[in-house]
Amino acid sequence: IRNTRHNIIKIVMYNIKKILEEGGCASDIFILSASTRGVKSNVRKLENALVENNIPCYIPSSEERDIDERVVDKKILFATFHKTKGMQRKYVFIVGFDNSYFDIYARNLPKNVCPNTLYVGVTRAMVKLFLLESDQFSTDKPLEFLKMSQPSVAAAVDFPPQKQAVSFDDFTKLDIRLGKIVAAEKVPKSDKLLKLTVETGIDVRTIVSGIASYYTAEEVVGKTVSVLLNLEPRKIRGVESQGMILMAENAQGELSFVSPEKEFGAGGEIR
Repeated sequence: IRNTRHNIIKIVMYNIKKILEEGGCASDIFILSASTRGVKSNVRKLENALVENNIPCYIPSSEERDIDERVVDKKILFATFHKTKGMQRKYVFIVGFDNSYFDIYARNLPKNVCPNTLYVGVTRAMVKLFLLESDQFSTDKPLEFLKMSQPSVAAAVDFPPQKQAVSFDDFTKLDIRLGKIVAAEKVPKSDKLLKLTVETGIDVRTIVSGIASYYTAEEVVGKTVSVLLNLEPRKIRGVESQGMILMAENAQGELSFVSPEKEFGAGGEIR
């Protein structure tokens, strides 16, 4: 949707009302942006327009605050791209899908490469994605990487660079072994954390892992996973976590267990 910022708000209102009239609900909708700050921002103007039409919305008071599913239930959720990793809704509106993203939030990034945060945002929709592009001023232009083919855009996702090199001796200090999850439950008052009971071959321990957006407690039981055993224990939401489950993360921000190709028992070392 390419138009002036004033008209974009009208177009979004029309489409949201149509979604609701056709049987959709407010909790089917994300409105995502690089930032939700600023009382005069386009995001806030859009929120005000929705509220004036009695459409329930939720916009976090802080961009760093975790999203509580109980609070946002039956509401349109305004959020930043990175806050919706692992979450999806049927309809997603992306605010500021134009070169202003690079001008304001990513000045040091190459404009012909799709940033990971933006890629996360545009892959949250299950049914329909609305990309909101401003042509208010002569300087407003489409994103440069859109001129690339779809495979090229996917290949150009901006993954984090390699971290600082470590010595082999430092690596050998890490005690990474296979573990088997024998029990799991959600951590109270958290939508992202699971409390896991893991058999490690040398003991059975509790590990708190932020994977509840990707796996239910029921489906992880019986999984063979990679565990960092000698991570210093720490309390997370009142539960002492005695290690870390190692996860792989793709360009969309989705997590997956790191498991052996063959069926190995708990306790096997990873080198």
